[in-house]
Amino acid sequence: MSEDTGFHYSLGMGRNERTTCVYLNPEFLQDRMSPQEVFLRKHDWIRDAYAETTEDSYLLVAVHLRDRSAARARVVKLEPGAFTDLVVGRHTRCHLTLEQDPGVSLRHLLVRLYLRPLDLVPVFRVLDLCTDAGFMTADGHGTRGLVGAGHGMFRVGEYLVFLISNQDEAWPDDPEKAWERLQAHEFPTTECEAFRSSDDLVSAAQLRPRLRISKSERVERLSGSSGDPNHSCFARILGPEYVEDHTPGPEGTRAYLKLREPWGGLDLRVDLLASQLRRGVLIGRYDRCELGGKRVGFPQEISRVHLILIEDEGRVYAIDAASSNGCAVSGVSFTTRELTGPAKIDLSTVIVEWEPVEPKSGEGTSDLPFSP
Repeated sequence: MSEDTGFHYSLGMGRNERTTCVYLNPEFLQDRMSPQEVFLRKHDWIRDAYAETTEDSYLLVAVHLRDRSAARARVVKLEPGAFTDLVVGRHTRCHLTLEQDPGVSLRHLLVRLYLRPLDLVPVFRVLDLCTDAGFMTADGHGTRGLVGAGHGMFRVGEYLVFLISNQDEAWPDDPEKAWERLQAHEFPTTECEAFRSSDDLVSAAQLRPRLRISKSERVERLSGSSGDPNHSCFARILGPEYVEDHTPGPEGTRAYLKLREPWGGLDLRVDLLASQLRRGVLIGRYDRCELGGKRVGFPQEISRVHLILIEDEGRVYAIDAASSNGCAVSGVSFTTRELTGPAKIDLSTVIVEWEPVEPKSGEGTSDLPFSP
């Protein structure tokens, strides 16, 4: 479902990831609507999209803050215990395409959706894919990652994105009531300093504030202590970042990764640390990728962000980042695949060999509240 109009920018040229961008004129910049105004004006359209959802599903809605006719919607059905991964960006292969804002990267965000199998609580994780801009949380703070349960909302570029969960709930007839339901969330910022962790340091510019809480407390917070299924609690978390030094630290190596071309040429082997995999490791032609332009001379057949490796609750997943030529294991293409042992991932003209190392006792923890 989508609504699209011809939408043209004017004045000044710029560059965004080797793609031409244009800056907006001052008069147009004054036309940005508030999140509440966007929602209320699009309420009937969002309500109709919500009517297409079923129980245990998510509705993703993206609405432009200046041109409310530029909107996208996608319904995602969740299965208990299984991840659904969506890439958000300007590229036409993205699962949610935000083509009206040249400031949005071609592949800007990864959205992970999950239905916890024991209590059937829908949870989400949003990760910035090492872009220059990042994204903003509902309380107006810039961040590189967000985790939460139930409904969610964030801003990327000039788009406001709603994550609306359906747990067999009727949509309110009153637009104001519907908005209030989406606003029933909190960021526990007052206790952030107490939960800072020395193993995953991050600069204030990347994350403000850094929140890390124990698993038991994380589950209680994100399930909603009030017992209201519409009450959500979010936490800002780390996202993927470029690491210059791959020398194993005290935590040790979590996996060995070898990249090679079948006919020779590229042949590289690196250690991946547990902290890197928890944040997410990007593989592609871009300099911003952990294994990319600065370190690997990939051929043009490899997308700028092609593959994501990430560990959640002790399980490692390979995710196709809406690449042009896809990813496959043993000739079988995939969007998301759990890596349960050694694997050879085919990225068109490059083979990625995954060799896991058993984590030490106490490792494999995650910022995700996916398992109670």
